[in-house]
Amino acid sequence: MKLQASYLSYILLAGVVISLATAAILWGQPLLTKNKIKSEVDSLEKFVIDFANSLDKLRYENKIDFDVNYNAYISISNNIITVTYNVPQNVIYSPNLKDIPLNILIYSPIAISEPTCVVNLSTTNTQIIYEIFCRIHKDPITGRCYTFEFEELPTLPLKGKLIIEKVDERKGSYPNCTLFTIYKLRISVS
Repeated sequence: MKLQASYLSYILLAGVVISLATAAILWGQPLLTKNKIKSEVDSLEKFVIDFANSLDKLRYENKIDFDVNYNAYISISNNIITVTYNVPQNVIYSPNLKDIPLNILIYSPIAISEPTCVVNLSTTNTQIIYEIFCRIHKDPITGRCYTFEFEELPTLPLKGKLIIEKVDERKGSYPNCTLFTIYKLRISVS
């Protein structure tokens, strides 16, 4: 009888331990998933901002590349670069807009003291979408202006090497600009 009580207490103790472990896993899994997504989104946001800020370098350089490995997609249509992150199903995640240091989309056609390319953030229940717009930039000292045009790009996964290259540079005219340059850029992922 004493032996049966000993076995019974071991079985009950094992049942309690298994129950506690299962409860911890079921409670902790969504938190771990949400933290993983937050980390991925934070890294993607940093990349998008660095990417937008690096475009100005292509006035002086012919090519810039980034090593990318994100669960996101990039496309270009109507001169707007779109980076889309698909939030996994059954996860409620919304970026904290106060914590995202993105440029504010300003509808001024000419940027003087603001950045040439700005990032606009939008979200849906299943996606976080970053749109990069490049406006005409005017140098306040020289009066010279420039902007960027992008070749169309179908939706591609953001994995591998992202290459931005200058394929053309042409002069034009624009009101209140002493010289107007349009830099044509091609973006590819390989």
